[in-house]
Amino acid sequence: MDPRLGDALDELAAAVFDGEDGHHRVAPLFARWDDEAAPLRDEDPDYPRWQVIRTDWALCDALAHDAAGPGDTWLRRLLRGRVPGFRPGPDHAALAGSWVGLFEVWPGKTPWLRDCIGGVCLGLGDRAQLEPTGDDGPVALWEARVVVEQGRARLCREPLAYPLEILKTVRDRQLRRFAPGGRVPSIALLRRARLRWRRAERADASVMFRLIED
Repeated sequence: MDPRLGDALDELAAAVFDGEDGHHRVAPLFARWDDEAAPLRDEDPDYPRWQVIRTDWALCDALAHDAAGPGDTWLRRLLRGRVPGFRPGPDHAALAGSWVGLFEVWPGKTPWLRDCIGGVCLGLGDRAQLEPTGDDGPVALWEARVVVEQGRARLCREPLAYPLEILKTVRDRQLRRFAPGGRVPSIALLRRARLRWRRAERADASVMFRLIED
């Protein structure tokens, strides 16, 4: 992970979501998160990381509550100087092209990431401790926000691991996206499935994640 990018995300979020005005900006976005993914609970496993993921989503991905059109996010408003009192710098601008994916992680001298949702394949520009699985497939499945720098994917935050047992379900769904009525699984549905899986004791991940086929 590149701390520079995480720090830039924190600075942007503070500029727009801190204080009373910030609360009014973020509250409707968090309500939308609750509808699309699931409300977070204090006792949730990985709760601090989910808080960060939700805030990054509200900043970078969700349309502002008073959006004037497509792409009108708080991130873009900040980078365009539309939030008084904040002047973006180069590290902030680097986040303009960031996106979140569910990535297969393939080992090697340079590990490779394959986005299960978008299909993008990129070498990983960060160091990573990868545990072998004993076969020739991917060694991890990560939800991660990335940017591309010098042709490599850079992690904006520590990735959130998903169970490898769901990979077949995700791949099958992706292959059916061109069939009538087919569509790729959304990151919101994947988040909902992971939250439910981690809340259920001793749950079979492959069963819990089948809801993404609905």
